[in-house]
Amino acid sequence: MKRLLPLFLIALAAPFIGCLHLDNVVSNDPTIVQPMRVAGVKWWFRIANGQATIETIDLTIKGIDFAKAVTIPSSFGGYPVTTIREKAFKDKTYLESVIIPEGVTTIGEEAFKGCTALTSVVIPKSVTTIGEKAFSGCNKLKSVVISEGVTTIWEKAFSDCGLTAITIPRSVTTIGKEAFSGCRRLKSVVIPEGVTTIGNKAFFNCGSLASITIPGSVTTIGEDAFIGYGGLKSVIISKGVTTIGEKAFRGCDKLESVVIPESVTSIGNEAFFGCDSLASVTIPKSVTTIGKKAFSNCGLTAITIPGGVATMGQGAFSECYKLKSAVLSRGFERSRKRRSSNVLRWPR
Repeated sequence: MKRLLPLFLIALAAPFIGCLHLDNVVSNDPTIVQPMRVAGVKWWFRIANGQATIETIDLTIKGIDFAKAVTIPSSFGGYPVTTIREKAFKDKTYLESVIIPEGVTTIGEEAFKGCTALTSVVIPKSVTTIGEKAFSGCNKLKSVVISEGVTTIWEKAFSDCGLTAITIPRSVTTIGKEAFSGCRRLKSVVIPEGVTTIGNKAFFNCGSLASITIPGSVTTIGEDAFIGYGGLKSVIISKGVTTIGEKAFRGCDKLESVVIPESVTSIGNEAFFGCDSLASVTIPKSVTTIGKKAFSNCGLTAITIPGGVATMGQGAFSECYKLKSAVLSRGFERSRKRRSSNVLRWPR
């Protein structure tokens, strides 16, 4: 595309030769990428269906310096800017701050990926989608304001960022896979009622996160959602959650307390494996399945298995060296499929 631009510009500008004060010429042809210079910064847009999409940006100013702060134009040639295209700002390592105007609805995949100097960004209410890896690798990004309007935070959208705190707006229903993984400085997360899905590894390796409350609107905590060897000490799972995924809290070696509500029916394989500071946990009567090594290598001193548990995986409480008391409630039984593995039964 870069090779075609000079030919296009010559053809487009030919009728206007001599118009010395003409800065921009706008075409409605959606196949053409068009330039516009604002405050010394050169932008490239594409017009389609009456809307403008930012294709990319040249931060070079007069060939000798780089723009460090930019405000995205709200319109181009009278057409509203609605989309920041995928990779539009990717690897712009000099960019420190960006203002996204009202009217933008989509931030594309990898739009700001690798902007290693970016420290702050405000996402307006008009944005509904933050694409995969949109801000991935922005390791100096300490602050981001996500306004009401966003419904989905896609896969790895903020992975490996420098965020210290994040408030997810009530409009969000899905936190995608690895959305905040690798945010090692993240200390505070507010997940509101309305979020229904926390994806696999959503907060993987967030080593500074000390506590988390999961609202009742969430039905499933994804696999490896909070896995890591960090500072997570307290977990409150609100009533409404039905499934704690495999390895959801694996290796949270500072975890001291967890509240599991009556709504939970399944605790996945290795869900709390290696939580050696976890001295006690109450498994509610609603639980029917406890997966393999679900509480293996924990610091539990006592455990009561409710009568509703129909299946308990092999090694569910193995290597719990501090365990002194295990109460098997009437009605508890191991799955018939486990007879060959020292199946333990309790008569009804």
